[in-house]
Amino acid sequence: MESIRVEILNRAIGHTAKARPSVYGSPHENMSAQIALIDAFNAHNKGRNGRAHDMAIYALLIKIGRIASGSYHRDNYEDGAAYLAIAGECAELDAASTKDQPMPAMSGDIRPTVFDAKGHSEEVSTGSSLHEQDVRSTVLRSG
Repeated sequence: MESIRVEILNRAIGHTAKARPSVYGSPHENMSAQIALIDAFNAHNKGRNGRAHDMAIYALLIKIGRIASGSYHRDNYEDGAAYLAIAGECAELDAASTKDQPMPAMSGDIRPTVFDAKGHSEEVSTGSSLHEQDVRSTVLRSG
């Protein structure tokens, strides 16, 4: 009889070597998209990193990274909606516990930024048209 840990490892191999790449693309491309999204969020989360809300947003951004680098998988949208609802609940709890402490204001205008598969970014001027592949990887950030 196979041990539980060996069974878990064998299933993990099946997921990472077979099932996941066919849905989400290469792990490197997928995780590069995810970290670019998380970096953009952290850059504009002015002094608020480390809250439960942020963890829910990271989970959402991981789902968005999967959407950007893979094929359609309904679970990403369902999980993304759930993580956003969780983030909203956490934000309300955070706001209630820090009611008398103002949140730092964000400054600057918001500009669309295109990230390539390696995480390099390029700001897009307001009047320009984006190609379909660029639209999937557009992230808003303050400039």
